[in-house]
Amino acid sequence: MNGQASSTLSTWYVLREFETRDITARSYKSRHSLELSAAKAREISSNFVQAREYFRNASGADFTVRPLLLYYGVASLSRGLTLFLDPTKRETSLEQGHGLTTHVWGPKLSNGLNEIGNLQVRLTKGLFHDLLTSTGNRFYFRHNSSGVNWSIGATIPSIGSEFMLQEITARIPDVSDQFSAWTGESFPSIELTSLGVDGASGMYRISVPKRDEEKIDNVFPVTHFPGRSVVEDGDSLVVESTSADGVFVAQRVGWLNIGDVVLYRPLESNLYFTPLAACFMVSFFLGMLCRYFPTTWINIARTEKGDAFYPLATRLLDWTEEAFPAMVVDVLRGPYDFET
Repeated sequence: MNGQASSTLSTWYVLREFETRDITARSYKSRHSLELSAAKAREISSNFVQAREYFRNASGADFTVRPLLLYYGVASLSRGLTLFLDPTKRETSLEQGHGLTTHVWGPKLSNGLNEIGNLQVRLTKGLFHDLLTSTGNRFYFRHNSSGVNWSIGATIPSIGSEFMLQEITARIPDVSDQFSAWTGESFPSIELTSLGVDGASGMYRISVPKRDEEKIDNVFPVTHFPGRSVVEDGDSLVVESTSADGVFVAQRVGWLNIGDVVLYRPLESNLYFTPLAACFMVSFFLGMLCRYFPTTWINIARTEKGDAFYPLATRLLDWTEEAFPAMVVDVLRGPYDFET
């Protein structure tokens, strides 16, 4: 059994625990200091059961329908996670809808496959917004570690915020090779060495490898980091800034769950999405493209003009299948000792 298959299998063993009333109730009480009712336990477990079946069927599905099955699995896991994290939510009280809507896809796609990267989604009330709210737009990271060892949170994007497929996929380090093949250019990134706050000055100190010096201005633009300075510290460069709000942090998961933290240029809007949110949005993009524009989706794999997206599309599907359940497990296992 290869590393990817072994990792995915162990993830679903953990998620099966939330198909049981006993273990779910124990975890719920540990997190919330509340007793879990039988009715809500069934609501949580039902979503995890459906998610498992969607993912199982997606793993053997053809490219032509796989994105839709994966999105249904992602949506079910998100619904179960939201119900577990938010004691005030019940299945009947969750906002209806995906929490994302497509924005002017038809006119863009009428111009051909080359417009796929420019497709946009808009944040609305619904499942995705519930997921952002229940998690606090917080994510758990593995920094040069096989286990979670730190986390960050950010402001939840407001209703009406828009995201473009290309700007999301550019900031997913696990698909960077396929992104470069698609666009014909690389999107600069820097691996994080450390991030801390100077207790005396209150300045944020973001340490990165010295070999990435030429990327500093791109990843830490002065428009987002006014007054920043860069100083040498041995083999590292330290970016000092009065705020870390503009830092765009992602996670390279890899097939064996050894994580590296990767920094990217902030979005022009200065909005932030966690790797968990990025995975949900990518799954929504591909699922809706497959469902509502099947000819466009199938043409991606038919040697049509603009089919450079095909390797990235297949990689994104593999990444979603492996990464989203694993990231949900990390959230379910929190809070961690380092958070207290």
